[in-house]
Amino acid sequence: MSDVFISYSRKDSEIVDRIEQELDKYGITSFIDRSAIDLGDDFAEVIAKALFECQIVLFVWSENSNQSENTANEIALAIDFEKTIVSFKIGTFKSDYKLAYRLVRFNRIDAVPFNEDKIVELGKKLSQQLGKKLKDKSEDKKADNVQERDNVKPSIDKSVHKNADESKYESSYKFGKSALLEFDLPSAFSDLLEPALNDYKDSRELIAGIVDYRSRIWSIPDAEFDYVKEQADNGNSYAAFIMSCYYKNKHVDNEKSYKYAKESSEKNDSFGIYSLCKCYAIGIGVEKDLPTYLSLLKRSIKAGNNRAILYFAKETLFGWSTRPNPLKGIELLKKAVETNIPEAYSVMGQMYWEGNHILQDMDKAVECYNKAISLGYMEAYDDMSKLYMYEPNTFKTKDPQKGIEWLMKGAEYGEPSCLSAIALCYYFGTGVAQNYSNALKWFLKAAGAGDGFSCYIIGVMYYYGEGVDEDDKLAWDWFKRGAAMFQSNCFYMLGVMCRDSNSPEGKNEDCIKYFEESADLAGGGRNDYMKYSVPKSWRITLY
Repeated sequence: MSDVFISYSRKDSEIVDRIEQELDKYGITSFIDRSAIDLGDDFAEVIAKALFECQIVLFVWSENSNQSENTANEIALAIDFEKTIVSFKIGTFKSDYKLAYRLVRFNRIDAVPFNEDKIVELGKKLSQQLGKKLKDKSEDKKADNVQERDNVKPSIDKSVHKNADESKYESSYKFGKSALLEFDLPSAFSDLLEPALNDYKDSRELIAGIVDYRSRIWSIPDAEFDYVKEQADNGNSYAAFIMSCYYKNKHVDNEKSYKYAKESSEKNDSFGIYSLCKCYAIGIGVEKDLPTYLSLLKRSIKAGNNRAILYFAKETLFGWSTRPNPLKGIELLKKAVETNIPEAYSVMGQMYWEGNHILQDMDKAVECYNKAISLGYMEAYDDMSKLYMYEPNTFKTKDPQKGIEWLMKGAEYGEPSCLSAIALCYYFGTGVAQNYSNALKWFLKAAGAGDGFSCYIIGVMYYYGEGVDEDDKLAWDWFKRGAAMFQSNCFYMLGVMCRDSNSPEGKNEDCIKYFEESADLAGGGRNDYMKYSVPKSWRITLY
């Protein structure tokens, strides 16, 4: 039984040999068909058995294997066996649509440009997944010599010690940042965590770029947060910030979210102050208090928190809690862009695309979106698709096919908003034939990746019987799931179901609390889906 089954094209044998050598450094065993199948063996039986018994399937995705029927069959069988699949994409080429669809929810490492460092990175990531460590006897010997020297001379130059600490975090920082650029969020979080807890370089900012988004933190295994909680409870202020986000965005517990944000803030951690201000903004574990929210937001900015600058820019532009001030908002947004926060480029691209309080400029919009993507903000693929798919002022369709191409690029990374947008194309028949069955498949993928809006539409489909049988229980469950992600439309629909006596749990009078929650979160029912707020018996007359 091998640890890793390598699916590849024989034309890439030289690369596969080098990958096998790298994995061997960690004690990882590899199954490679040309060396593991003896003459006379039943080829299909050996392959199927190896796939069934391995822990990870590594697909060396090249221009050669992209069109290979054998590798496509191996991937299909691996999915059927519910195996963990990692694709190692070498070079730039148009992905086969069947492979792209099958691999969309699995981890991917892009080796563009392909070089030795990419293979080293691959070995490190697979070893982390398998729980194996690199054993280097020369390093062990070096460590013994250092210990022996320290026993003789306990007095150590502090500057030397500091440099040693920094070098200890540099490797993890480097791999984590690389993983983030490839939207491999679990690996990025794992690698960047120790550097962030020790305030190494910009690791705190990079981790915040994961935990501050519901759709991103959703992909991080819960086991990672056991260690973070331990550090937070031992007084690490940044760990407390992470736990505040965990209880706000992943496993909702308002009281705990507020508790950890407050603890971090009391240590004057700028991220803790930032998290606490958001608690006061919408009443998470504490009474909603807009003056306190704005005061804390400004305090976080003063403490040098770049995410707070971006948040304040959006608050000022869109007027979530106060009257909008577009001119000031644009100035704040420009400052956020200067700090190189990926999302800031995406928001600025939206401003240029819409001509929203700034001169409309499509070229600058494209430039901003591309910059956001280059910094690892794969959500900008969805933004880029809208630029090609719709007219900015009327939202009439322009070039749906071009827009879908951009969505598929984001979907290859498993980016939730792109998955959801593809589902919407099938749902409304935009650029493709309307197909509720395909829409549901993509919505389920997006919901599984943490997209609350997809939970809302799935609930709608079950509530009104669109492509599926009407099922109030399933509709209610999906709306509840989306509400746990603070999706305003889901709260609204829970209210509708209670109001119309279609709720399997709530009472008629419960509708008020759900409508209020929706209004607080902004936008429930006040959008293109207004038609879903009417009673079932009336809805057919709207078409």
